[in-house]
Amino acid sequence: MDPKNHSNMNNTLPVKLIAFWKNETSMVGNVSQLLRQNWTARVDEGVPRNTLKFWFTVFISVCMLGVLNNILLLTIISSSKKLRSGTGILILHLLVACLLMCAIHYPILGILIYGNNYWFILPKNLCSYIHYALVTTTYAYFWSDACLGINRFVAVIFPHHYAAWSTRRVCLCMIASTWMIGGLTTLPACFGYSGYFSASSSGQCAMLGTNLLGNFLLGFNAFTSYVIVGIVVLAVLSKIIWRRFAADRSSAVQVVAANEENIRAAQPQETPQQRKAYMKQLRMAGILLTSFTFCAFCNLPRSVASSYFSQYTSHMPVLLLWLRLLVGIQFAFVPLVFLAFNQDYRKVLRKRFFPRPNPIPPGSNDAITLRTAANQ
Repeated sequence: MDPKNHSNMNNTLPVKLIAFWKNETSMVGNVSQLLRQNWTARVDEGVPRNTLKFWFTVFISVCMLGVLNNILLLTIISSSKKLRSGTGILILHLLVACLLMCAIHYPILGILIYGNNYWFILPKNLCSYIHYALVTTTYAYFWSDACLGINRFVAVIFPHHYAAWSTRRVCLCMIASTWMIGGLTTLPACFGYSGYFSASSSGQCAMLGTNLLGNFLLGFNAFTSYVIVGIVVLAVLSKIIWRRFAADRSSAVQVVAANEENIRAAQPQETPQQRKAYMKQLRMAGILLTSFTFCAFCNLPRSVASSYFSQYTSHMPVLLLWLRLLVGIQFAFVPLVFLAFNQDYRKVLRKRFFPRPNPIPPGSNDAITLRTAANQ
């Protein structure tokens, strides 16, 4: 081969490679620009546009309703010194966590999911910041629920020690521990030690475990609080039923003993104080049982799916969207559970928002003036 021709081939080869690279880069850029301009395009083929718009509308509506519900109960509890003392501190913190989820974390999450499909693509590390705050707040809510259950457990099972467990210092320590546990156990995933934060093509962030420690921390935060509250519910219900059974049996023994002595005796009646204490414990058990069942129904499906079946659910983005909405319903409607089972909350609600006019005494000057004006 002619050395001159060989030299020309060596010179033209890099030129051809550079031209090919420019052509391919230009093609990719044009396709990217076309996708950006086409608002009907979908990044994830599994999420149709109409489905995503309907989900986004329902999701934001639930968040707004949750903000109103949480603010309502926060106002009710804060307006009464009796309600915001002792257990009220723990309930206030629980409502604040729900309010953060409904007012900040979930609206941002919904906007990112919707915007990722039509407006922009999530930056690579955004989930490490956004989802870390969301997961930490969620775990703080779970552990707050567990602390509230422990508080109720002491009140029913060990009533003589309840005063020491309901002090302001103990309640604040419980609140601080919920954020420490949630934040510290989630922090390693931000650096990839026990897991990582990942974003699907539809913009849904998730925390996934990569080793035994990561899976343990996920399960520890997601399920331990439910185990604690479940044990508390069973213990409280068992204690209430046992007390009732023991009281009925004692009454029956006294009646039999009186009959053996040929003395006509009636069964001793329950005192109003005992009846009031029994009904209070029964309402307490009702709140715990209803809250436990409602929260488990709303949260466990997504926790199980995201933690242990991510390899399957990652291909079902629509299912994950509705499971996320189910978790949002939990934070939005938990205040109504407390309001439905607590008579004191309803009294303050009626007094503050639906006040009744004070009746005028018949012999007062105002009553005499009204009667005189009516007769004229």
